[in-house]
Amino acid sequence: MSISIVPAKLHDVWLVVPAGAVQEILGEQAWVPIAGAPAEMPGVIVWRGRAVAVLDMAPLMSGGAPLAVGERRRRTIVVGVDGATFALPVDAVREVQELPDDAQRPAQLTRLRHATMELELDGVPMPVVDLADVVRVLAPATAA
Repeated sequence: MSISIVPAKLHDVWLVVPAGAVQEILGEQAWVPIAGAPAEMPGVIVWRGRAVAVLDMAPLMSGGAPLAVGERRRRTIVVGVDGATFALPVDAVREVQELPDDAQRPAQLTRLRHATMELELDGVPMPVVDLADVVRVLAPATAA
């Protein structure tokens, strides 16, 4: 058995998104801020004719700087989880990687809220983002 992942870089940290959740990878996207929104979900982008919430992972990282109004990141990963769609702005994305199931291990070298597992790719430990957990905590009304 294997797992499919999409490595993404945010600031100086590589993290992993499950490839099965990825619906599309876009370039830099303009987003509209929502007044009073939390730093983790500061606004929306237009994707396929509808508004999709921006999910900024930076505030979930130790010392991560959240998106500022008007700031854009080079790539945007559109993910679907538990019936909801989110846009994750990141600085870089690598190609899909197939790894053996046992490549994942409990997080020891990495620290990211909503990531209890990690894996190592090309000698770099990367937290595996638990998107379902992020949705349960940050957008409980959308979770099934």
